[in-house]
Amino acid sequence: EVNGTLYFTANNGTNGFELWKLNANGDAEQIPDINQGAAGSNPGSLTNVNGTLFFNANNGSNGFELWKINANGGAEQIPDINPGAANSSPRRLTNVNGTLFFNANDGTNGFELWKINANGGAERVTDINPGAGDSYPSMLTNVNGTLFFVSNNGSDGYELWKINANGGPEQVDDINEGAASSNLGSLTNVNGTLFFTANNGTNGRELWKINTSGGAEQVADIYPGAVSSSPYGLTEFNGKLYFSANTAANGYELWALDLNETNPSAKILDDGAAGQSVTGKWKTKKNIPVAFESDYQSAAKGKPGKLKTLRTASWNFTGLTPGVHNIYATWPTIKNGTKKLATNAPYTFKETASGSTLGSAVVNQSTAPKNDLTEAGTVWQLIGTVTITGNTLVVELSNLANKTVLADAIRLEPVEDV
Repeated sequence: EVNGTLYFTANNGTNGFELWKLNANGDAEQIPDINQGAAGSNPGSLTNVNGTLFFNANNGSNGFELWKINANGGAEQIPDINPGAANSSPRRLTNVNGTLFFNANDGTNGFELWKINANGGAERVTDINPGAGDSYPSMLTNVNGTLFFVSNNGSDGYELWKINANGGPEQVDDINEGAASSNLGSLTNVNGTLFFTANNGTNGRELWKINTSGGAEQVADIYPGAVSSSPYGLTEFNGKLYFSANTAANGYELWALDLNETNPSAKILDDGAAGQSVTGKWKTKKNIPVAFESDYQSAAKGKPGKLKTLRTASWNFTGLTPGVHNIYATWPTIKNGTKKLATNAPYTFKETASGSTLGSAVVNQSTAPKNDLTEAGTVWQLIGTVTITGNTLVVELSNLANKTVLADAIRLEPVEDV
């Protein structure tokens, strides 16, 4: 629908698939034949941009190109993006605050991101994958005036991108670090927040979102470990995001995320607080601004098989609700940390101190925590997701690592299962 007029494609048996509309009398009326004769121009991707209908079509001479309905009600081709008979194949037409974005191939730079500029012409935003290679922008999604999309710059695989405040493309994050793709899907605008699915190469395909800092944040590792929960069908209803996801125990079931609570019932235990304890010799550092609550503990590496060198730090959470919980850790970035700190700090998760292990994580503390969540200035890394049947959970860190380990704060947050 454009300005009260319904446009659609149809085949009258004579002219092939062409563009039609309902006229003032309510009758079907063909827009003048774009591809003369029986072949049809096969219009597609009909998109309303501030009262102008844009679409792709093939007039039989210039290939599939971008068209619009002009002020006289006729079909008009936007200047040929891929000159001659070759297709530019404009697709993913998306209206962002009155600007039409789409992907197209000009025959030289491969499939890249384009837009209609202020003069009404087609303009390539940039060559994300330089040269003839394709960046293949896809899943174009408008989130409160910001265009998010999936693209490949030729080195980081298919990752999440956006158009920044300066009008240029910017990679949001390399979720699956390196050349591998994070296999994004289901980009969905949920009340001004982008939710999507992605695979970071460690936790499988899980639910993610763009956080308040503008970074990509994993919402939960619903199927713990490398196996994917493969969320799909993201739908907002009455303040909750509903979706289907898979777990080992229940298979595919309906899940919900409360959108009105940023951190529902989250609990944080800092080192040295009631509920946190250590065994063996740990050094306590205070008045350290980069640490949570300005303090942390450290233990030198232990030696396997030598109990005298074993040190553990435990965070004992109580008063929990049975169900799925995300576990986040933070630690300070210290001087010469890459040389002094463990790249394999081992955490384990249990319902009780003597209970069976629910899960584990090996964390690189020689670099800053990965920004899976930022809250009140603290960066938290998601280190695991567990399902508890009782109301307690113990997170334990040992010094059986290759270098010194740090014990700072642990954050626990429930994930709702419908």
